[in-house]
Amino acid sequence: MSTISFSIAPDIAPQRLPGWYIFATWLSKQINTPITTTDFSSFEKQKQALLDGKIDFLYANPYDAGWLVREQKFIALAQPTSDVAEVTVVAKVGGAITAVVDIPKGVNVAAADNADLRMLGAILLEPANLTKDDFTFVDVSNHILAIKALLSGKADIAMIPTKIFNGLSKTIANDLNPLVSTQARDIESVAHCFVLSPQMAEFAEPIKQVLKEMKNLPNGQSILDDIGVTDWKILENKDEIAFMIDLIYALQV
Repeated sequence: MSTISFSIAPDIAPQRLPGWYIFATWLSKQINTPITTTDFSSFEKQKQALLDGKIDFLYANPYDAGWLVREQKFIALAQPTSDVAEVTVVAKVGGAITAVVDIPKGVNVAAADNADLRMLGAILLEPANLTKDDFTFVDVSNHILAIKALLSGKADIAMIPTKIFNGLSKTIANDLNPLVSTQARDIESVAHCFVLSPQMAEFAEPIKQVLKEMKNLPNGQSILDDIGVTDWKILENKDEIAFMIDLIYALQV
């Protein structure tokens, strides 16, 4: 019997990870196939695992979903109806930058090595007349370290997922000044996506069928609540996410 290797995008809020492990166990029972789950601390490590063929099934961020579907021939299965890859740009409270227009050329930007985060964050800096050539990224392996780089003075601003920002403790949030955020209506087609390796294509329809019916299956609704998803939009073919893929490739930083 085949075993499916499942992984979750590193930008998922840490408090949601237990729910994703429960989801994988639940899905395994629904499709009667073993599923092993691995989470990675950085996008770099996860991408290497993908290139090494160690991941069959991934809840991918928008950029990785686009790369996997377009270049690695992965199959796009579903997207969460409630998920949009929103980004917030923050500065340190009490610092020189209090608004987007204050951001100077040559600014140091802390951000995880996450292409869609950086792409959307760069768009948010356009009101300051900044292009990707006008700032330097301070590379960090995850979003929490981006915040630490900002607060320690290693960066002038940070780009983080809005969900991460909203989930910060009050102590940390009080030290951050949110400058600008993406709006869901502007990027509603840019969302995380389940993608499946072509070597596991036989499981595409069974997984899609389970996701389609998840709300009505035993324990399905409670697991959706745990992972912060309202429902799934089932993708019948890759054309349904073609716009997202084209947008991501056009706006890469």
